[in-house]
Amino acid sequence: MLHSLQFMILKLTDFTAGPPINLDKGSMTKSAVLQDKVLSEIILEAMVDTSAKMPCSVLQKADDNVEFIFWYKNDGVNALYTLDARSRPLGEASHVRNETYGDRVKFYVTASQPYLQLDSLRADDSGSYFCRVDYQWSATELTKVNLIVVVPPKKLIIRDDSGQEVQNVAGPYKERSTISLSCEAQKVYPLTVRITSRLSTLAAGRRVDLTCETQGSRPSAKISWWLDGSPLSDHIETVHDNITSSVLRLQPKPQHNRSPISCKAQNPKLYDSALEDVRVLNITYIPQVSLRLIKEEAGREPKEDDYVRLVCEIRANPPVLKVGWLFNDLPLSHNQSSTDMISGNTLVFKRLTRRNRGNYKCYAINDEGRGVSQELVLNISRK
Repeated sequence: MLHSLQFMILKLTDFTAGPPINLDKGSMTKSAVLQDKVLSEIILEAMVDTSAKMPCSVLQKADDNVEFIFWYKNDGVNALYTLDARSRPLGEASHVRNETYGDRVKFYVTASQPYLQLDSLRADDSGSYFCRVDYQWSATELTKVNLIVVVPPKKLIIRDDSGQEVQNVAGPYKERSTISLSCEAQKVYPLTVRITSRLSTLAAGRRVDLTCETQGSRPSAKISWWLDGSPLSDHIETVHDNITSSVLRLQPKPQHNRSPISCKAQNPKLYDSALEDVRVLNITYIPQVSLRLIKEEAGREPKEDDYVRLVCEIRANPPVLKVGWLFNDLPLSHNQSSTDMISGNTLVFKRLTRRNRGNYKCYAINDEGRGVSQELVLNISRK
């Protein structure tokens, strides 16, 4: 048993990184680099308190020059490392470190395979690192490295076939009987979580499937979905190796427009291990229209010579292209008489007359269709 345990501890420290991967080029802005581009990934594992060398694809081009190299972590806005090579060779470029990392980080840009070295690794250094290379003329190059910082277990737990922890002695067992012992060791936080479906625009009432993926967790992460802070239950989860995927079936509603939707991944065995990817929904829908009467005195019925307004209240996405009015189910023309006028989404009666009695509706049109308000009956009493 002792030999088996020593072997398992040895294997936990025996990690090596895979070779660098050549990545496709793509034209992108700084804001798009960490959000919209799905890339091939390098997975690098390193022990806590050691160093990690994260490769970056930097191409030397005869007809072009590197201007900037930025390193980011996760979806961070501020670079953890910046190299400025404008009007100078790479070997003479200016290096700027984020003060959060200080001397723990250094970029070896002139190495045969340029790499960022991160020393004195901590558990919270785990994450996705992006190396962005900006050339003077060519498209941006981007390398993504998923770093897993492995923290050795403080204690190895041996359990018997009933799940009970074995302290010093296992058994007793009968001779020639079959025994089963298991050893619990490393638990790892989720490394990344990402909503992979495009969410540029969704239409109200049209069901859509959204996919989220997380990787790096040991044991496999559990995924939950949240809409405006409320949990969603209509999703299916699958696990392959240490990658967990979840497909959410969502039927967008107009009230979901501009609401945050998030995918959260969490290691069920580790406290406070949650990572989440949050997006803001853009839901298009037919205008939602209601009609409201504003009169001089709220406590009485409108009467002749009163000044009143009918306000067409509209919620719409995309914006409204046209607002119109109906009087007794017939179109109401602009400035139909000297006593009323239409100003945007408001119908103004400067001086009511008996002929203004009737049924009113308003409508609004956008690219999604036409929405009509409820009917409002305008009764007018004599002076």
